[in-house]
Amino acid sequence: MNSKGFLISVAVIIVVALVLFAASAGLASTAESNEAAELHNMLELMMPGGTPFTEMEYTGSDSSITAVYAASNGNYVIQTSTGGFNGQMTCLVGVNSVGQVISISVTDLHDTYNLGENAMHDADFLVQILGSSGELTVGENIDGMTGATITSNGV
Repeated sequence: MNSKGFLISVAVIIVVALVLFAASAGLASTAESNEAAELHNMLELMMPGGTPFTEMEYTGSDSSITAVYAASNGNYVIQTSTGGFNGQMTCLVGVNSVGQVISISVTDLHDTYNLGENAMHDADFLVQILGSSGELTVGENIDGMTGATITSNGV
């Protein structure tokens, strides 16, 4: 390959890299705004009538609580991140002013298909948590999902 062909190849690679970098930088703000809109929609689903939501600083000792959102109606949505069978899972938990769970949603889970993954949509499992307050234990307070004990405990 002659030097002219080499320089053209290098120039093309640099131009393509610059275009990809610019596209990535331009789309980053779009991705952030999409994530913010998705979170806002989830908060509204978790706590109807709670708009606007204010993110509060959590100063407690529970390391699984990653964010707290105060609703305008005096209730809260708490975001948690706990260990499941296959990595971290994220939940949103709606709590009223007296500490009772009034809504729950598993929003991010990378678990075994048709076992732990069912925590995202198993109404029979999730409904057991509604109306509760304080610490719950699988086997004592709630029935776990068959074949998904670790994920059940995580939720």
